[in-house]
Amino acid sequence: MGELVDMDNPESSNYIEQDDPSNWINNQRDFQEADLALQTVTWDDGVPAPGAELLQALGICPGDNQNEDNTCSEHSDTDPSAFNRELVVAEEDANQVVAGHGDEHGDNESVDDDVNQFSPDDIDNFLENDSVLAAQTCSQEVRSRHVPQMGMDFETSKAAQAFYKSYSCLCGFAVRKASNYCGQTSTGGGESRCIFRCNRSGKVLDEEQKEAKRKQRKERWQERTGKLAPETRKRKRNVIDVTGCQAKLVVSKKNGRWFITDINLEHNHELSPPDESKFLRSHKQMTDEEKLLVRTLNSAKLPTRKIMDILSFLRHGPLPYTKKYVTNVRASIRKENDGNDMMQLLDYFRNKQAEDPRYYYKFKVHPQKPSKVLCIFWADGYSRKMYDLYGDSLSFDTTYKTNKYNLPFAPFVGVFGHGQNCLFACAIIQDETINTFIWLFQTFLECMGRKQPRTVITDQDTSMKEAVPEEAVPEVFNLSKHRNCLFHVKKKAEEKCCRTFVTKGDLHADFTDIVHNSLTVAEFEKLWQEMVQKYDIGAVNYFKIMWKERRRWAPVYFKTDFLPLLHSTSRSEGMNAIFKDNVASTDNVISFMTEYEKISERIQDMEREQDSLTRTTKPTFWVHNELEIQASRMYNRQIFYQF
Repeated sequence: MGELVDMDNPESSNYIEQDDPSNWINNQRDFQEADLALQTVTWDDGVPAPGAELLQALGICPGDNQNEDNTCSEHSDTDPSAFNRELVVAEEDANQVVAGHGDEHGDNESVDDDVNQFSPDDIDNFLENDSVLAAQTCSQEVRSRHVPQMGMDFETSKAAQAFYKSYSCLCGFAVRKASNYCGQTSTGGGESRCIFRCNRSGKVLDEEQKEAKRKQRKERWQERTGKLAPETRKRKRNVIDVTGCQAKLVVSKKNGRWFITDINLEHNHELSPPDESKFLRSHKQMTDEEKLLVRTLNSAKLPTRKIMDILSFLRHGPLPYTKKYVTNVRASIRKENDGNDMMQLLDYFRNKQAEDPRYYYKFKVHPQKPSKVLCIFWADGYSRKMYDLYGDSLSFDTTYKTNKYNLPFAPFVGVFGHGQNCLFACAIIQDETINTFIWLFQTFLECMGRKQPRTVITDQDTSMKEAVPEEAVPEVFNLSKHRNCLFHVKKKAEEKCCRTFVTKGDLHADFTDIVHNSLTVAEFEKLWQEMVQKYDIGAVNYFKIMWKERRRWAPVYFKTDFLPLLHSTSRSEGMNAIFKDNVASTDNVISFMTEYEKISERIQDMEREQDSLTRTTKPTFWVHNELEIQASRMYNRQIFYQF
């Protein structure tokens, strides 16, 4: 029928110009070829197709094309006007043919009346019900594949267990392997039958029976050890509610295959929705590849929530396990190195010393228990080299406690030539007592060849203040000048004298101006006394303490001392923050040492980067005079920009 389209359209390829007889002859030939294609087209019940009857009505006689039947007008092949008349007659005959065809298949008028009786809502409901029925049928077919049936066979018992788990995941219950039986050795041995049950199966016990079982366990423990069972604190635990469920699946091995020999799919408890299956114990499944990825991300110190995001992204959807499950996997990874970590640390130090001859370490052990380690000190060859070059000023702080033993971390921090932090040495100490600090500082001097720093800046801590100054312990840093952190002094003053600063008006502004802008010692002491009298704060206890300890914190007393870019313990605290971001409180000492290696390598890379910038680039000058040019040649880039 496509050949008859747009005969009256001048733009169509099928358009017939009636003034040109040759066009009519050509198109009549096309109609005859179309008749050959439609001769065999029939309805399903054998009735000729309407297209064939329409061609007959148009005068193109099907089946008689070769004989050129006279049914067609004798003038049709030469007279275009005759074609027009025949076309009108053919159209009327075609309408009668179509109507007659409708009568052969039934009453078209009655059918149209029935169709007109359906409303749009009726049609929509029919289509919706049809689609729902198809979806239900498809869903039943898919789910039936997961329902265990008698006689099913599997290659292994693990395959049968995996199949039963997939079924339980759809239904909403968890599975456990209740028991397995082994065959005789003469028949090859190995498993011959396995029973898988619902995890809520088992004998239901009341509270009295549970208490009796706990008592029996304690008695057996006492008989075995000869000691009373310790009273343990009750933990908040979610215990599985045992209901005595009889649902089970039994598989037996026959001729190398595992067949389902017994099955019970009835449960006596409420089943969980399918979207809650990941909270059931047997369905928290993590692949070996995911566990390996978690191990890699755990070594990079990523938090659990970010690991969950990465795993969810790789799965392109929700995970079949919870955040707690990932946390437990990470805990199991950490426990792999928990056994005798001090011996592992000793092996680690020995290997490092074999690689680097200047690597130094030392342990402090308990006097009565040599196997008990109290303090650890270490420094690598690069850190000792940095101290030889830039060890004139030292920052020390112990405010950060890391690792699972909750021991203070004591880094010795300095400033190398580019004005950035560097680690001279590190220690994990037992406590913050005077004896511990004396041992630590003496070990530090022993490691650094007895070279003492010119200045030592620390937090305002009582034990360190007594261990560092030359008048208290002459053998420890007796050539160094001790300074307390100015930031902490001011912070404690604001905390302890908050009401005084609020009620005395401009006291805080005058206090800050005197501390930072005094040029000489005499000026500082004079202005301080005037401030005390002006605001009547002579009776404030903390101002008395600050005046008594003024030589340890006021900047005016250190104008002749070498303190390059050091005015507080912020550099030590910054180094502590780096360790704190990458080392969890549950990590062992080996993990801490691994992080120390990364930080040390990062410091070395920063120094090499700054050396390269200074050597290969030029700085930006302000006025481009001879003084700036000479300074750019004398100083490295960071120090040049500082001045």
